[in-house]
Amino acid sequence: MYARPMMRRRGRPYAAAHGRRVFILFFLAVGAAFGTPPEWRVIGVESRSFVSLRDLAAIYGMRMTQLAENRIQIANASQSLRFKTNSRETFVYGTQVWLNAPLTLVRGHWAVDHVDVTRLLDPILRPQLYLRSYRAAVVLIDPGHGGKDTGAISPSGTLEKDLTLDIARRLRTALANAGIRALLTRENDRFVELGARSAMIARIRADVFVSIHLNSASDTNARGVETYILPAQGFQSTHAGGGPSGMTTALNGHRHAAANAVLAHTIQRYLRQQTGLPDRGLRQAHYAVLKDATCPAALVECGFLSNPQDEAFLRSPIGRERIAVAIAQGILAYARAIASTQPPSAPPPATFRPPSAPPPPAPVSPPVDNPSLPTPTPVPAPSSPGASMEIPSEELPRLVL
Repeated sequence: MYARPMMRRRGRPYAAAHGRRVFILFFLAVGAAFGTPPEWRVIGVESRSFVSLRDLAAIYGMRMTQLAENRIQIANASQSLRFKTNSRETFVYGTQVWLNAPLTLVRGHWAVDHVDVTRLLDPILRPQLYLRSYRAAVVLIDPGHGGKDTGAISPSGTLEKDLTLDIARRLRTALANAGIRALLTRENDRFVELGARSAMIARIRADVFVSIHLNSASDTNARGVETYILPAQGFQSTHAGGGPSGMTTALNGHRHAAANAVLAHTIQRYLRQQTGLPDRGLRQAHYAVLKDATCPAALVECGFLSNPQDEAFLRSPIGRERIAVAIAQGILAYARAIASTQPPSAPPPATFRPPSAPPPPAPVSPPVDNPSLPTPTPVPAPSSPGASMEIPSEELPRLVL
């Protein structure tokens, strides 16, 4: 079992302990009511701090359930988190999230590292407590690679740099149709230094930075979508196994850790829901553009060029449109979360809804060695201000791969 049941104790010692618990929970509730992140009840072990799942469940009004020998869920009517014991793998609202450190048995209770609670899980569950000082009016989209840097190359010769630019252009169109100003770090096939991409964030005063990439692996069975943020300060990347790294240097990207988590989770959630590609989760990595970002930032790996099914999806205009629309929906959900913390005078960002006269479905392009990628046709604007603009399901049929 993950925890022994609390024993009822008689006498003053139990009453004193119970009183302290009620006192702590009262102040946590007061903090949430006034829109400030709570002070968590932590368990200290050497230099680490943890929050037990039992306390997490109490704060969120959730019930803790042992689903299997190594699976624990805390959930209520509207929220759910599923954990795997001794693992960094968890699911928040059904979307995979990789923690900075594994779920650990601490003094008889399964517990999450305090960093994962305050920098990852709580921001995703209660973004209104963390986004009050943020905006989402200007989005900088970074098509990965370009020019002499081809990025990944598929067995059939598809170049990552070509597809990332096409997806970025489609994403820009979708955001522009929703009233969001969107710019690209490169407009054509040219090489841009990583430092120049990060510097552009400050130059244009971007509120959100999203870098678009495609994956590749020696294992051709590997497939799916991933969204990356910077690991918590002092922690390793997901690929390196997570956990403390011993390197505690503060980076620009660490200043926006909570906002990074909200942004990346909304993007990954919509990618999972809208594309049908396998969910590989929200992950952490020390990518240069994430380390140097001066605004909330995420890097999206849109599929594996080394996998035949993913490559077929990515080479299809319908597939790339699906990816672009899903990322746009994630960014707009993040923008609405910000708007919910602001005075009601400003209208919330638009969402998507079907255009009044959708064009016929675009055919799936057959594989070619060097695909020519046309600039995407703008999505028709909605018929009324603030209306949503989702590409209808009949226009983008689900691909069977």
